[in-house]
Amino acid sequence: MEANSNVSPAVVDKIREIVVKAAERLMNRWTAIAVERFMRPSGGGPPVPGKLTIRTGRLANSLLGRAESKDSVQLSEKALVYTRTVTVPYAARHEFGLGPDAGVTQPVTRAMRGHFLWMYKETGDEMYKRFAFPKAGVLRIISPARPYAAPAEARLMEEAQKILDQTISMGVARG
Repeated sequence: MEANSNVSPAVVDKIREIVVKAAERLMNRWTAIAVERFMRPSGGGPPVPGKLTIRTGRLANSLLGRAESKDSVQLSEKALVYTRTVTVPYAARHEFGLGPDAGVTQPVTRAMRGHFLWMYKETGDEMYKRFAFPKAGVLRIISPARPYAAPAEARLMEEAQKILDQTISMGVARG
């Protein structure tokens, strides 16, 4: 709204309230899509390619705004930016992956070496022997991308207009 318009401040405040509520509803739906469609609960069964397995729920709760996240709303006359900052340290690694250039190095600890040797003994797979005794004593960890945010955003766009229309109707009906 322009500052010179003939719209009362109460109407402008009501419009802002409705717009912020719509943004909150969109954010909540986006995170629900991310968790429901792109993550899967642990509890048996093999991993599903491209999906994150929920083990502790830490990342899912952060996405849902329950913990380790911070929401902020910036509203101007031309735009509204609703941001949820997720502070779980491994969130970006899962979304974007760690390729050969971005991989991290992990020193092989005594416990890791014991586990790898046990796996080698159980399976006979030479890979575990190489893991137990890597060159330079460190493993280079490369992680594939398992995006949850970007695909959820694409799915949200299919539902966004309906959510906006419902929010505006409810806001106008309340007066």
